Amino acid sequence: MIRFRHWIKRSRGLSVIELTVFMAVIGMMGLWAVVFLKTNTKIGRFYDQSNLERSMDKAMDALVSDLREADPVSIANDNVWPMNPDHILFTQSVYDNTGNSTQARFQYAVSPDTPMVLARSTCNADWSVCNPQTLFTPPNPSDTLQLSFTKDVNLIVVTFSCKAVGMPQPFQRIRHVAIRG
Repeated sequence: MIRFRHWIKRSRGLSVIELTVFMAVIGMMGLWAVVFLKTNTKIGRFYDQSNLERSMDKAMDALVSDLREADPVSIANDNVWPMNPDHILFTQSVYDNTGNSTQARFQYAVSPDTPMVLARSTCNADWSVCNPQTLFTPPNPSDTLQLSFTKDVNLIVVTFSCKAVGMPQPFQRIRHVAIRG
């Protein structure tokens, strides 16, 4: 009977083939990890983009809602257009529980400070008491905001855009508001 044990030499350590196979498997696992991490950052960017768009929509809805309820005479003043296309001032009749009305003044503007924010100021009739409220704050302090208004006869086009850092193009929201008149 022939014994095969004597023919096979026992080796100690790794052979070049075993080392090559091991390196190939580790390399493939590394590539899979990189692809997985890149996919997560894409999902994160889509999530950030949707949050940004949602908060821009909320700010625009508040502005448009107040603008629709505004007194047409306060908006239709030709001295305002196009001198101040980056902010808007208007008045609105506000009624209390007893049915009495008072005039409230509203101003919507983008602050020039860093970080830029879209702010709404509600003031009484003589501008002595104002309550500023931040409607939209961009995710990064270096993001730029732009608010513009164009007016036709009975139509105001409100454009609100945000150029976010890391995004290829600015996000823009456009609303058309018909003025009662």
